[in-house]
Amino acid sequence: MKRWMVPVMIFFLLSCAEVYHGKYVDYRTGHKVIDEFKVGNLVVLALESGKKKPKTGEWIYRFVIFRSRYPVREMWLEANIVGGRRRYYLYDRTEEGKVVSRAQFPSKPAEYEFVKQRVIQILEPKED
Repeated sequence: MKRWMVPVMIFFLLSCAEVYHGKYVDYRTGHKVIDEFKVGNLVVLALESGKKKPKTGEWIYRFVIFRSRYPVREMWLEANIVGGRRRYYLYDRTEEGKVVSRAQFPSKPAEYEFVKQRVIQILEPKED
Protein backbone atom coordinates (compact mmCIF):
# COMPACT_ATOMS: atom_id res chain seq x y z
CA MET A 1 0.00 0.00 0.00
CA LYS A 2 1.28 3.45 -0.86
CA ARG A 3 1.91 5.91 1.97
CA TRP A 4 -0.51 8.46 0.56
CA MET A 5 -3.34 5.92 0.63
CA VAL A 6 -3.49 5.70 4.44
CA PRO A 7 -4.83 9.25 5.05
CA VAL A 8 -7.24 8.83 2.15
CA MET A 9 -8.58 5.59 3.63
CA ILE A 10 -8.94 7.15 7.09
CA PHE A 11 -10.83 10.11 5.61
CA PHE A 12 -13.06 7.75 3.65
CA LEU A 13 -13.89 5.64 6.70
CA LEU A 14 -14.63 8.68 8.86
CA SER A 15 -16.82 10.21 6.20
CA CYS A 16 -18.92 7.00 6.00
CA ALA A 17 -19.77 7.10 9.69
CA GLU A 18 -22.79 9.08 10.76
CA VAL A 19 -22.86 11.59 13.58
CA TYR A 20 -25.25 10.74 16.39
CA HIS A 21 -26.74 13.88 17.97
CA GLY A 22 -28.08 12.86 21.35
CA LYS A 23 -29.51 14.56 24.38
CA TYR A 24 -26.13 14.77 26.14
CA VAL A 25 -23.40 14.03 23.55
CA ASP A 26 -22.59 13.99 19.84
CA TYR A 27 -20.59 11.03 18.56
CA ARG A 28 -19.43 9.82 15.15
CA THR A 29 -20.12 6.11 14.71
CA GLY A 30 -20.88 3.54 12.06
CA HIS A 31 -22.92 1.40 14.45
CA LYS A 32 -26.49 1.55 15.68
CA VAL A 33 -26.95 3.71 18.80
CA ILE A 34 -29.51 2.02 21.05
CA ASP A 35 -29.38 4.06 24.25
CA GLU A 36 -27.97 7.15 25.96
CA PHE A 37 -28.11 7.52 29.74
CA LYS A 38 -26.43 9.22 32.70
CA VAL A 39 -24.68 7.59 35.65
CA GLY A 40 -23.53 10.21 38.15
CA ASN A 41 -21.49 12.77 36.21
CA LEU A 42 -20.88 10.34 33.32
CA VAL A 43 -22.87 9.92 30.12
CA VAL A 44 -23.02 6.46 28.55
CA LEU A 45 -23.73 5.89 24.86
CA ALA A 46 -24.72 2.29 24.05
CA LEU A 47 -24.01 0.83 20.60
CA GLU A 48 -25.11 -2.49 19.12
CA SER A 49 -23.11 -4.44 16.53
CA GLY A 50 -26.24 -5.86 14.92
CA LYS A 51 -24.80 -9.36 14.44
CA LYS A 52 -27.18 -12.19 15.33
CA LYS A 53 -24.45 -14.78 16.02
CA PRO A 54 -21.17 -13.05 16.89
CA LYS A 55 -17.95 -14.98 16.40
CA THR A 56 -15.30 -15.27 19.10
CA GLY A 57 -13.75 -11.89 19.85
CA GLU A 58 -16.60 -9.83 18.36
CA TRP A 59 -18.50 -7.40 20.53
CA ILE A 60 -22.28 -7.42 20.86
CA TYR A 61 -22.81 -4.21 22.83
CA ARG A 62 -20.33 -1.38 23.23
CA PHE A 63 -20.63 1.38 25.83
CA VAL A 64 -18.72 4.62 25.27
CA ILE A 65 -18.44 6.58 28.51
CA PHE A 66 -18.15 10.37 28.38
CA ARG A 67 -17.11 12.94 30.95
CA SER A 68 -17.64 16.60 30.02
CA ARG A 69 -18.71 15.57 26.49
CA TYR A 70 -15.40 13.74 25.81
CA PRO A 71 -15.02 9.94 25.62
CA VAL A 72 -12.85 8.75 28.52
CA ARG A 73 -13.62 5.05 28.84
CA GLU A 74 -15.14 2.13 26.97
CA MET A 75 -16.87 -1.13 27.89
CA TRP A 76 -18.05 -3.94 25.64
CA LEU A 77 -19.79 -7.30 25.82
CA GLU A 78 -17.80 -9.83 23.81
CA ALA A 79 -18.33 -13.47 22.83
CA ASN A 80 -15.47 -15.90 23.62
CA ILE A 81 -14.99 -19.64 23.62
CA VAL A 82 -13.46 -20.96 26.83
CA GLY A 83 -12.91 -24.69 27.30
CA GLY A 84 -15.11 -25.50 24.31
CA ARG A 85 -18.05 -23.47 25.65
CA ARG A 86 -19.19 -20.05 24.53
CA ARG A 87 -19.06 -17.42 27.28
CA TYR A 88 -19.81 -13.73 27.22
CA TYR A 89 -17.54 -11.26 29.00
CA LEU A 90 -18.06 -7.60 29.83
CA TYR A 91 -14.69 -5.91 29.35
CA ASP A 92 -13.73 -2.46 30.56
CA ARG A 93 -10.97 -0.24 29.15
CA THR A 94 -10.37 2.07 32.09
CA GLU A 95 -9.23 5.68 31.91
CA GLU A 96 -5.69 4.42 32.58
CA GLY A 97 -5.89 2.25 29.44
CA LYS A 98 -6.04 -1.12 31.24
CA VAL A 99 -8.47 -3.77 29.95
CA VAL A 100 -10.28 -5.56 32.78
CA SER A 101 -12.99 -8.23 32.72
CA ARG A 102 -15.87 -6.94 34.85
CA ALA A 103 -18.53 -9.64 34.41
CA GLN A 104 -19.08 -13.08 32.88
CA PHE A 105 -22.32 -14.44 31.46
CA PRO A 106 -22.73 -18.19 30.78
CA SER A 107 -25.08 -17.45 27.87
CA LYS A 108 -25.89 -14.45 25.73
CA PRO A 109 -28.01 -12.06 27.81
CA ALA A 110 -31.55 -12.21 26.44
CA GLU A 111 -32.16 -8.53 27.09
CA TYR A 112 -30.00 -5.45 26.67
CA GLU A 113 -31.42 -4.07 29.96
CA PHE A 114 -29.64 -6.81 31.93
CA VAL A 115 -26.24 -5.74 30.55
CA LYS A 116 -27.12 -2.06 31.02
CA GLN A 117 -27.87 -2.61 34.72
CA ARG A 118 -24.47 -4.31 35.17
CA VAL A 119 -22.73 -1.33 33.50
CA ILE A 120 -24.60 1.06 35.81
CA GLN A 121 -23.51 -0.97 38.87
CA ILE A 122 -19.87 -0.74 37.75
CA LEU A 123 -20.00 3.00 37.01
CA GLU A 124 -22.01 4.18 40.03
CA PRO A 125 -19.94 6.31 42.38
CA LYS A 126 -18.82 4.33 45.41
CA GLU A 127 -19.76 5.68 48.84
CA ASP A 128 -16.96 5.81 51.40
